Amino acid sequence: MTIWNGATTSSVFATNLVRPGDWNSAHNQLMTISGNTAGSSTMSGTNIVFGGTNGISLSASSAAGAATMWISGWPHVSFYQNLDVMQNDTQSNAPGSTSVAVMFEIAAPISASFIRIPGSFLTFTTNQGTSAASLSASANFGFTFNAVVYSLGTGGSSESLFSVASGSAGATFLNSISVAANGSQMSITQRMTFPVQGGSTTFSTQYSLSSAQMNFTNTWLSNFSGRRFLDIPFDNSLSPGRYWLVFGHSTSTATNSTGMSFATGARASYRWHYAQSQISSPFGIAGSSNVTSGGHLGAGSFSTAGGTTSAFPLSAISSSASMLKCFFQLVRLG
Repeated sequence: MTIWNGATTSSVFATNLVRPGDWNSAHNQLMTISGNTAGSSTMSGTNIVFGGTNGISLSASSAAGAATMWISGWPHVSFYQNLDVMQNDTQSNAPGSTSVAVMFEIAAPISASFIRIPGSFLTFTTNQGTSAASLSASANFGFTFNAVVYSLGTGGSSESLFSVASGSAGATFLNSISVAANGSQMSITQRMTFPVQGGSTTFSTQYSLSSAQMNFTNTWLSNFSGRRFLDIPFDNSLSPGRYWLVFGHSTSTATNSTGMSFATGARASYRWHYAQSQISSPFGIAGSSNVTSGGHLGAGSFSTAGGTTSAFPLSAISSSASMLKCFFQLVRLG
């Protein structure tokens, strides 16, 4: 037989060709899969079959010189909220060692750029009784908001939570002052950076003051008082399933001059968020004296400021009527 080898022709015996009767295990196809896989990573045979499950659809098409397999899954949504209606209940969450924990369940894969928590903010002003001549000083106050999403383990770890995604945001406030040699003429600069829609925004003001006191106003913070969205950057994708969100925040201060700690008081401050109340009595397993919801009812507190990504037991989430179910949204813009 005369065959074409891609560049030239050559003559071979017909018995040198692989015929249907010659096909055996030595001619099996071998395929390897990688990435997010389950079961065996290799497969072989004379007929490799591809299957779709859990919302994945497969289709095949053929054309002259081409055969194509198409794989399609659920499209990612770009918005989710854990409660259908925002309740009128509110819950405070002071900075420090305690976080808010809330269980939620999503039915479709989601791709988000930030977590939005509707809440309320207060603004504060502050002053010092006397000023110092020829003073140049500043004070910084900052919040760090942390949001970590956990999922429940399997098998022997089915009562433990493991982090799958996280986000954090910083809000900083700077108050600086320059006092002239006469001790009463002052130049004041105030600046803040705050998380907004997955990014951040910065506002500042500068003014002069003639006074025997060092005064820092909160007038310029009017756009940050009252009911506002707290947006924490969260550039992640989540598959359908049950999760727990742990949200908390901490504070930090810094001054570059003795006696300036008072200046950190001129700022906006997170006050509370909207939440849904739950039944006041916890549940327990029949026959056991241990009566606790264990977080399964979807609301509770966790004894860190939300920054940890380490695994912890589900029982570490405590639940009671005073620990409400925090309202939040997962959002992607653009």
